[in-house]
Amino acid sequence: MNNKSQRKYKYLSAESGLDDSAFRNNKGYWIYSNQSGNLTLPGVGGSTSGQSYSWSKLRFANSSGFEKNITEAATANWIVMTLKYSDTSDGSFKSISNQEEDIHTISAWQGIFVYSYKDNLTIIRQN
Repeated sequence: MNNKSQRKYKYLSAESGLDDSAFRNNKGYWIYSNQSGNLTLPGVGGSTSGQSYSWSKLRFANSSGFEKNITEAATANWIVMTLKYSDTSDGSFKSISNQEEDIHTISAWQGIFVYSYKDNLTIIRQN
């Protein structure tokens, strides 16, 4: 899908003609790599590997600034209540559902996926 109006993403590149040429605060980025290795981006913020927090502490904000916890966001049809994460031990995707809310923690760099019914939602970790 090369038509800019139909894409759900923007390119970040120094090449002329692409969408953007600089990283922006409060944006998420997917990086394509054609080889394995570690990538370090000093000074860009983010979370440190090894940190974890309770699934129930996630909050969602829409583009109008309204904020809901995960249960409220699901009830309002912003998201699907069950989240997915990548299990690095076997490469599969596992579910985190509301039945596990009190016992499951999300680890930084785990790769959490949220099915959203709304555009422009921001996930916020509440400490």
